[in-house]
Amino acid sequence: MHEELIEAFALDGRVAVITGAASGIGRETARMLAQAGATVVLGDVDQEGLAAAQSLIEEIGAGAISHAIDVSKRADVESIADCALEAYGQIDIWVNCAGILPKTSMLDATESDLDRGIAVNLKGVYWGCVEAGRAMKDAGRGGPSSTSRRAVASRLSRAFPSIA
Repeated sequence: MHEELIEAFALDGRVAVITGAASGIGRETARMLAQAGATVVLGDVDQEGLAAAQSLIEEIGAGAISHAIDVSKRADVESIADCALEAYGQIDIWVNCAGILPKTSMLDATESDLDRGIAVNLKGVYWGCVEAGRAMKDAGRGGPSSTSRRAVASRLSRAFPSIA
């Protein structure tokens, strides 16, 4: 990462929760936050991918724990927030990166396909914002701010063409 960015956006002493952290944008977001000094709490349904992401973070010398979750389940999202608070006493950053794409075309999708997409892509973000907001409010800090994965990916690819 560019040294100027690391200095400008230093996150030493901050704790970040990242859902969808086992691969793709979630894993790269976790890596970048860790490089900036944050301790990261990684969440995903892919336990093998979580282990690989945690190893990647630890290789750069940052603190990381992983927690298997399905963001479509409110209790799972609550559990990763509880995990972060129990381990580190705070949540400063919450990144809702978990998401799924349809495996079929819209014309061939079933009601079950749609329900799963809504559960992960909508409810997962909603419950993540609820838990982030609760932790930040209880700590007397601000609340969550949300952006789309597409917007983040676009900004990152312009700033860091090598990860596009």
